[in-house]
Amino acid sequence: MNDLPLQKKTSGLAITSLVIGLVSFMCCGLMGIAAVIFGHVARGKINRSEGAIEGSGLALAGLILGYINIVIFALAIVWSVKVGSSVQKYMPGVQNLVYAQQVQVVVKKMAADGIAKNDKTLGYPADAGITSVSALKARLVEKGYLTAAVADKIPFENLLIGNVSASDPKDTILIRSKEEGPLKLIVIIPLSGEVKYLPSTEPIPNSDPPRDPAFLKP
Repeated sequence: MNDLPLQKKTSGLAITSLVIGLVSFMCCGLMGIAAVIFGHVARGKINRSEGAIEGSGLALAGLILGYINIVIFALAIVWSVKVGSSVQKYMPGVQNLVYAQQVQVVVKKMAADGIAKNDKTLGYPADAGITSVSALKARLVEKGYLTAAVADKIPFENLLIGNVSASDPKDTILIRSKEEGPLKLIVIIPLSGEVKYLPSTEPIPNSDPPRDPAFLKP
């Protein structure tokens, strides 16, 4: 009687490694570690089975997919850290842009109301007799263009407010953020309202208000 051929079976761990390796690209990258672990265990058992268990190729595929996923996951972490660091560097400039635009909107509204109502207490600083940033802040609150709570949240100390008049050229700087160091954006808003922002390392356009001083005192 001939011996019956040894019936081989496929390693369940090898199949699991391959499946997890594939799924890891759609789910959390940490699943790649599980694919690698199952793959190594499966290959170890297959090698020790003396041919009774097959699936070495499946386990190898799971291992490769797992390692690829781990590498991609690690690179993604490094990239996110670098991006986060870059965002952190530019965040003050972005915040200044938001605050500068907020101040620009209410100052332009007050100036337009001053012309419409023929009210000398309303208008751009040079037209309304406003000589300091603190006085501008107080005028905006007094006339209802900003609430006291909102005005206190705006870091006026980070902004240079132009001593401008409605008759000045449209490229005259209305608001400019103060320089805060390398890689931090400087915000420039002229009377035209066309917002510009550039790194502090670039030259600032020479469009200061034609007065002395060109910008309001603190």
